[in-house]
Amino acid sequence: MQGKYKIYISYIMVMLIGVVLFILFILFIEKRNKINLEEIVTTAPIQTSPSLNKDLEEPIKMIDNIEALNTKEEDIKNIYRVVTNILNIREKPNTESKIIRQYINGNNIEIININGQWGELKNGGFAYMGLLEKNDDKNAEIASNDGVTPYIIKVKNLNIREKPNTESKIIRQMHINQKIFIENIEGKWGKVAGGGFVYMELLSKK
Repeated sequence: MQGKYKIYISYIMVMLIGVVLFILFILFIEKRNKINLEEIVTTAPIQTSPSLNKDLEEPIKMIDNIEALNTKEEDIKNIYRVVTNILNIREKPNTESKIIRQYINGNNIEIININGQWGELKNGGFAYMGLLEKNDDKNAEIASNDGVTPYIIKVKNLNIREKPNTESKIIRQMHINQKIFIENIEGKWGKVAGGGFVYMELLSKK
C-alpha cells in the first residue's frame, strides 16, 4: 500500500515539474518575441514609396522655381540713361505724337518694352531709343515719374541749396535767364534735376 502511495506521489511530482517547465517555456517565448518586436519597431528604416517621394518633391521644386522666377524678375531692370540734353517722352511711338513730359541728360528711366526704335517706359509714354544708352547699374536712381519741367531764372543769382530752406548750404549758383529743370515741387521749393532745391518764386515758366 505504501509502495503504491509513493508511486502516485512521484507521478504527481513529475506532472507538476512538467507543468512548471511548460509555463516557464511559454514565458520565455513571449519575452523573446517582445524583444524582437521592439527591435523591429525601433531599428527598422521607414520605407516610402518612390512614387510618393516624387509626388512630395514636385510641389517643393515648383515653389523653388516660382521663388527663383520672382527674384529674377525683380532683379532684372531695363534701366537706360538719357544721353541728350532734352529727351521728349511722347504719348505714342512717333515724332508727331504729343509730348507728355521730358527728361534731361543723365536721368535714368526704366524701359519695359522695345519695338523698333521706340521704347515704352514703365511709367507710361514712349522714348526714342537712339537718345538713350543702357545703364547696367541696377541701383541707379530712377528719375521722377513726372519727368522734369523747364523754368527760366528771374534773378541775377539763383542759389541752389542742399535742402529746401534758406538756412541750408548753398551747393551751387545759376544766373538770370538760364534754363533750369525742376523734377517736383514741394510747397514753395522745387527739387532741381541733378540735385538741390530752389525757391520757386525766383523762377518763371518757359
